[in-house]
Amino acid sequence: MARPMNDDVLISIMDILVLESARSTAAAFMSLSRRLYHEGGKLLLSGNIDLRTSSDVSSFIAFCLAEDASRAACVRDLTFTINLLSPALASSLAEVIPRFIGIKKLVLTRADFLLRGHDALSRAFASLTSLEDLTLIKGSASAEFLTTLQSNLRNLTLFEIMIPRGLTGAQSTAELSTLNITYLWMDILVLEPYINTFPRLSRLTVTNGALRDLNSKRPRYAAFSCGLGGPQDLQNLRCINQAAQVDGGWEALEELDTDLATSWILGLSCKVVRLVLYVPPETDLRLLPEVLRDVRPEVLELTLTGDGFLQHVVSIPSPLDSMILTLALSERDVGMPKRCVEHLARCFAPSGVQILQLKLWRLGNVDAEVWMDCFQRGIPSLTEIKLEIVGDMHDNV
Repeated sequence: MARPMNDDVLISIMDILVLESARSTAAAFMSLSRRLYHEGGKLLLSGNIDLRTSSDVSSFIAFCLAEDASRAACVRDLTFTINLLSPALASSLAEVIPRFIGIKKLVLTRADFLLRGHDALSRAFASLTSLEDLTLIKGSASAEFLTTLQSNLRNLTLFEIMIPRGLTGAQSTAELSTLNITYLWMDILVLEPYINTFPRLSRLTVTNGALRDLNSKRPRYAAFSCGLGGPQDLQNLRCINQAAQVDGGWEALEELDTDLATSWILGLSCKVVRLVLYVPPETDLRLLPEVLRDVRPEVLELTLTGDGFLQHVVSIPSPLDSMILTLALSERDVGMPKRCVEHLARCFAPSGVQILQLKLWRLGNVDAEVWMDCFQRGIPSLTEIKLEIVGDMHDNV
């Protein structure tokens, strides 16, 4: 007869099951012993909890309050997809939230709806002091939640939300280092409120919501493009952003991650150590020289999709130490490395780039040696070149 596994082994298995989102299986282990019941509850609350319905919220509250509410201190990562609560449920939730003394990450969908009319719940969320990572999804008034929050945030994600000017000096944003913005309208790209509200920012990601693709890290279709100089309203917005930095702005950013047109509209004048740019299909590189002159990156990470970048040759005189170039091309272009490389060499040779890391999506047969040779001949300044064949882009180009 096989000997039963001890509780330590079973707890390790439960931990793995929780990480792999097999929560129901992990929960079944809790009935095997008192210790597993105690430890299992803590493990289940340590992963991401996504509350989508009123029933989810009720069950979550009851689970947290079990064992004299000792489990509540184990909540680490909480998502409220639900955005409407009954007064009774909001009141019950307000009583348990202050017990989340170890919570690190919180996601609120339509915080303006979730908290409206529930003053006790608003105060309970505001009282949290351990939060480091906050995501606010939609709602014109959702950002007002930041004015009352007592945590010192490190990471903030704003999804289609404008920053109110009254946020300047808020405790929750004074030490923020990473900001992620997703936008659908131009007003969100007015830079001044971000400069004033997040004075110690080091990493900025700005995503055009119209380019976003839920099925991949990078979008695969173009939705807005900006020609040379841009339409007048975009040109005006760039000028507004540049003027906002005349009397003060960020001294430097470690990283800016966005698409080419958005980076041009932002008009940042501070140095950016690492610039990560996505260039949608059918978009050329004519805005790139201005952007590089503005932010003077040491490392440029450029993702080119389609063959739009081949439409115009641009000269990149701004000095570059190294470049990471990802090419997601058609089968025709992958099979014609000389055409692509000659074009890119004419663009980037003036920059004197020394280190090139080339990532090429596999489409058909790729002759790596030919690509390497073409780049080495086309850009004489290169002292180091690496080529990586990655993935299969048939579904993403």
